[in-house]
Amino acid sequence: MKIIGFGGSTHDFSVCLVENGEVKIAIEEERLAKKKYGYGCELRENLAYKYVLEKTNTKEAEIDYFVSNDLLNKDYFDCVKGKMNQLYNHHYTHAASAFYESGFEDTAILVIDHSGSIIKDSKGLSTETISYYRGTENRIALMDRVSGDGEIKNGIVKKPNNSIGYFYSMIAKMLGCQSMGGDNKIHSESGKLMGLSSYGKPVYKEDFERFIRFEQGQVEIEVENIRQYVEKVLAETKSEQETKMNLAATAQKILEDLVVKCADYLYEITKSKNICIAGGVGLNGLANQKILMDTKFENIFICPAANDAGTSIGAALSKFYEKNNCSKKEMKNNFYGFSYNNEEIEQSLEKQQDKIFYSKLANGEKLAAKLIKENRIIAWYQGGSEFGPRSLGNRSILANPCNPKMKDILNNRVKFRESYRPFAPAVMAEHEKEYFEMIKSNEYMLLIPETNKEVISRIPAVVHVDGTARVQSVTKTFNPQFYSVIQEFYKLSSIPVVLNTSFNIKGRPICESPHDAIDCFLESDIDYLFMGNYLVWKI
Repeated sequence: MKIIGFGGSTHDFSVCLVENGEVKIAIEEERLAKKKYGYGCELRENLAYKYVLEKTNTKEAEIDYFVSNDLLNKDYFDCVKGKMNQLYNHHYTHAASAFYESGFEDTAILVIDHSGSIIKDSKGLSTETISYYRGTENRIALMDRVSGDGEIKNGIVKKPNNSIGYFYSMIAKMLGCQSMGGDNKIHSESGKLMGLSSYGKPVYKEDFERFIRFEQGQVEIEVENIRQYVEKVLAETKSEQETKMNLAATAQKILEDLVVKCADYLYEITKSKNICIAGGVGLNGLANQKILMDTKFENIFICPAANDAGTSIGAALSKFYEKNNCSKKEMKNNFYGFSYNNEEIEQSLEKQQDKIFYSKLANGEKLAAKLIKENRIIAWYQGGSEFGPRSLGNRSILANPCNPKMKDILNNRVKFRESYRPFAPAVMAEHEKEYFEMIKSNEYMLLIPETNKEVISRIPAVVHVDGTARVQSVTKTFNPQFYSVIQEFYKLSSIPVVLNTSFNIKGRPICESPHDAIDCFLESDIDYLFMGNYLVWKI
């Protein structure tokens, strides 16, 4: 059985192919259209759908079902000309994206985002903002939900009340944590707010809480009153930067407290020891860490594509398990992009011979580790691209975590981004507890633990100002090539950690093709590019 899933809403568009319950390929539209989050994409062109069919040699006639979620802009599946079989509830597809790849037989599922499907309840027409589910064997049941009203426009609720996701993204935009999208509009960047929050203190928490209530799983957030309060604080401040840091810290603390309360409520109504997380708020690693630390849940699985891109996989797997009463297949990794071979890589290299040198390598991992030890910045491009917003060793920029100047070097020379944003440590899994206060391994970089104090001075480039780190646990099974790079660096330095950040520059999506990788390499101050079996350097 072959199923095509279309994902997204008004952003984060994606397409996947699921065959017999296994994700064969998945790609985000942004990677192909070169427009981050998909803003400004020509939706009817749907490059991701063409990519999925082409790279798997699949004909449209071979597809059994076409599915999506009910918030996706319909222009995005115009390419299948009326063949769409089912539109699932938006939050349901988020829940399915986590549950069906978690490996859990029984689990609570928490979905929190900006807004979900439009529903009719006591408020009239409103939008889901939080959904509480339970997954058992291969079925998902809705236990409870929170909704919020707002302005309905083109089937989407704008500025919804009672939304943790909207509250946080609103604060982000007000504090300048934003970027210009491909549609030439300003969009909030919640990840930037999380980074900024570590520099401040939650001094406005009590004032924010005047507009927030929580009882029996129900969250009430008066977002307009909070907006007006923040505007007043910013207008009256004498120290704008300090105030912004403190407001960011306050928003982060409020988000963490609410997420923990939601998780506590979900535990009480499910009594499961496991929890799955999806929806955009699931990308907040600090909040995810609090769930592990401060609730009764023992195990956690966060969808690597917790944003709306993940709904393509959720919709496709939902249809598969509807039609097939069989056991679930646990996720092995999220390297769902197409793997370009050395011949395809060489063809791309040949087209840039006037700008680069390249040679074939017998053991790229050893040389990569040596160069990292020498404080060179390298791009590491191998296998299929990661599905989701985190680079996990296939589309990565790697550097020396021991160099205290490396964070600033990368932000200024390569990433061209804000100085307050941290970089992630990728650690050999067997050494993770020596360096970080790990409760559970974290393959997908979606938990943010404290760094053990005695090792902070050894890896200063990957420890944030508050002592935390967005850790990636790497095993031989998860990513053998990337593991080998870290292992070789460990042999040279006695440090089982490398700095890992996404292979892109500010405002651009993560590299997908060899052509993208070469372009990014040439446009930034990266020293060397390792691509397949090739080493690339500039003329």
